[in-house]
Amino acid sequence: MKKQILRNYSTMRNLLRYPEPGDVIVVDCGAFDHFALASDTYCASGKPMLIGASQRTGTVKEEAWGTVVGNNRYKIVKAANRQSAEDTLQRAKSRINSWSYNLAFRNCEHFVNWARHLEPESKQVLAAGTAGTIAGVATQLMCESPKLWKTALGIGVGALIGVQLAKRT
Repeated sequence: MKKQILRNYSTMRNLLRYPEPGDVIVVDCGAFDHFALASDTYCASGKPMLIGASQRTGTVKEEAWGTVVGNNRYKIVKAANRQSAEDTLQRAKSRINSWSYNLAFRNCEHFVNWARHLEPESKQVLAAGTAGTIAGVATQLMCESPKLWKTALGIGVGALIGVQLAKRT
C-alpha cells in the first residue's frame, strides 16, 4: 500500500512538472542551456528553490524558481546519482557564495556535475570549443584556397547543426 501511494505521489509530481530535491533542472535559454539543482526548500509558489552557478551572480546561489527559470522552457533530468539527493544538496549548498564562476571552467553545468560527484565538465563548452576549432580551420582553408569555400561552409553548417543536436540530448 505504501509503495502504491509513493508511486502515485511520484506520478503526480511528474505530471505537475515539479522536480524532487536533487533533480537537475535544464533551462532552455535559446543559444545555451542553464543547469541548476532542485533544492529541498520551497518558494511561496510551491516550486523548489534552485541552486546553481551563474554569470549573473558570479557564484553559486539558492534562488527562487521564477528568478532562474522565468518563462523559459525547462526539463527535469532525473539522472541516477552515485550519491543520495541529500548528499548532493549538502555538497551544492557548501559552495553557496564561494564558487568563482568562469564560463569556460566553472559554469553552471560544471557546478551541477561536481555537486553530483560526476566529472565537472560542460558538454556545451566542449561543443562550442569544437565548433570554434572547426570554424578556425575553415577560415584558414578559405584564406589559403578560396576554392575550398564550399567545403568550409559545409563544415561550419555541420558544426552548428551538431551543436544544436548535442543540446537536445
